[in-house]
Amino acid sequence: LAVVRPLLHAASGTRPRVDLFLTDRDRTALGGRLRALGVDGTRPIVTIHPGASWRPRAWHTERFAEVGRQLIAQYSVEIVFVGGPEDRDIAEAIRSGVAAPRAHFLFGSQSLREVAALIARSALMIGNDSGLAHIAAACGTPLVALFGPQDPRRFRPWSDSVTVLHKPVECFPCRQSVCVRPDLPCVNLIEVEEVLAAARPILNRAVRVAEP
Repeated sequence: LAVVRPLLHAASGTRPRVDLFLTDRDRTALGGRLRALGVDGTRPIVTIHPGASWRPRAWHTERFAEVGRQLIAQYSVEIVFVGGPEDRDIAEAIRSGVAAPRAHFLFGSQSLREVAALIARSALMIGNDSGLAHIAAACGTPLVALFGPQDPRRFRPWSDSVTVLHKPVECFPCRQSVCVRPDLPCVNLIEVEEVLAAARPILNRAVRVAEP
């Protein structure tokens, strides 16, 4: 846009954004699926995506579980963990760590448009560097994105509502599907409290604090 704008004699204006267009059919399908999951529609939703196409991009599963537990304890929200059928092992690991009626799991049976409708409806999304993070940006949903092997200066979701957490290491950036570091640094250098600290200002504006 910066290159072609002078050729079109166009003013710079505001920063452009990406858009995703959803239909009433998408929202209706999502509503039925959330009711089937037992999601309380009167509470705001926090969507958490713990998977990634490359597993080295994925934050530790137990940390996502801890974030879910903390948010349920601190805010009156419904947590929906999402992912594809290839992430069912992640779902089961998190399910065993979040024993709460306000934690729900949507893995593998939903359409991508239903997931997009869920993200658009959410007060917040938390997730790894993935396609769903870019969908959140296109929906205008506040996002906390956890980056590891890829450079967020190049690949961060295109939105002013995105908070990127990243810990560069000496082997960054890389394109390995299996990390050569047995301690899996990079994305897993991000701590639970850092994610919660990024999420709290967003939820403090949008969600009431949970009853003690």
